[in-house]
Amino acid sequence: MEITREAMINRVAEKANYWKKDVRNVFNALEDVILESFGEVDDDKPISIRILRGFSLNGYVVPERERVDPRDGTPIVCKPTVKVSSRYSDLFKRKIQKQYDKKKNG
Repeated sequence: MEITREAMINRVAEKANYWKKDVRNVFNALEDVILESFGEVDDDKPISIRILRGFSLNGYVVPERERVDPRDGTPIVCKPTVKVSSRYSDLFKRKIQKQYDKKKNG
């Protein structure tokens, strides 16, 4: 199952009793802030953005490195890249499990 961005906007608007256009503006602003924040990631400055209680996005820079091209064995230099991951607290995971159990057990 995939929940689209638009479906999330609709659900949040309904739950918060806000206009969809206002929630859409918040989602757009949140995306902008996240992207700007990841733009501040540096070689020695990883980032962790707590989006929700128990959920965060993390990023760090993998520095330039030499690798071997598997096709022909020639050395290549990989430019620095930002690696992104997400983390979930145990409490958040338990809440997700509780929602699942509630659905299954009625």
